[in-house]
Amino acid sequence: MSAAACPRCQRPLPPGSAFCPFCGGPVSAAGPAPPAPAPPAPAPPAPALARTCVNCQSRMQRTGELAFRVGGYVGGHATLIGASGEFPEGLQPFAVYYCPRCGKVDLYYPGT
Repeated sequence: MSAAACPRCQRPLPPGSAFCPFCGGPVSAAGPAPPAPAPPAPAPPAPALARTCVNCQSRMQRTGELAFRVGGYVGGHATLIGASGEFPEGLQPFAVYYCPRCGKVDLYYPGT
């Protein structure tokens, strides 16, 4: 049985070697690494739900999503800690619906 050879310098390798003792090259018994898996497909957008205007009973239309800043510090705490008070802030998305008949606007959590 012949000993394995270094893929870089072709010299014989000791059994179980991870690196060639002559050239220092890595030894891969499995061959080339498999390709990285493809990232998962993005989730489809939530379907627009039927909403009824409470003012005129017309069907409301969804215009998209709008994100609002939430969290952070206000008041005296914000004055004392300055711009670092914005670190705990985040964005909360809302689905925006409006009534084409009377102009009422409603905000809902997306997908609800």
